[in-house]
Amino acid sequence: DQLTVATASGAMDSKNAGDGKAVGITGITLGGDDKNNYELVRTTASTKVDIAKALIDQVTGITAENRTYNGGLGVNLLTNGAQFEDRLGNDQLTVATASGAMDTKNAGDSKAVDITGITLGGTDAGNYTLVKTTAATKAHIDQRAIKAVITADDKTYDATMAAVTRGRLDALLGEDQVTLATNGIFATKDAGKDKTVNVTGSLAGTDAGNYRLEHNETAKADIAQRA
Repeated sequence: DQLTVATASGAMDSKNAGDGKAVGITGITLGGDDKNNYELVRTTASTKVDIAKALIDQVTGITAENRTYNGGLGVNLLTNGAQFEDRLGNDQLTVATASGAMDTKNAGDSKAVDITGITLGGTDAGNYTLVKTTAATKAHIDQRAIKAVITADDKTYDATMAAVTRGRLDALLGEDQVTLATNGIFATKDAGKDKTVNVTGSLAGTDAGNYRLEHNETAKADIAQRA
């Protein structure tokens, strides 16, 4: 006798990837030349099938948070805007882990950030394999404010407004190489107590560009009468 399966429907108990997943088969009907000679008592069956994970080629849209210079390479990543290439339907995917690092520690605009160690999170993460676990973005590192106190030395009247100044910087980060240069000029050349000295300062050294100097604009010093 000639019998075939005319119709049948198969459905998983869940959409998720996995091996040996149960498949419920329903709606089985007979076909073939001799189908009318038979009555199918049971119209259901079952089998198993493997569902391989789908591929996510790469994750885009991860950004880095701008920050102030801290002497390190690390940077905080913002993953709320992440996009997942080849995601299916409305599957729920997030970035579970990712690390960001600058190529240099120095302050600057639009600095390259290398993103590594990207892994998938979210309800449907187990249904995907991430092919490329790296990405790139850019971030800004602001100069770090550093304070200095500039003082002026007392002197004996010399008919000029020249002043000798010196300064003290707040603590630097790590082993950064920064020095302070100072200049000053008395408001007048005349002898007197607690005379105003207008002072300026500037930074020098290998790491000077990572700092923004803040200092007092005036100091006080005496000009003694000349014998």
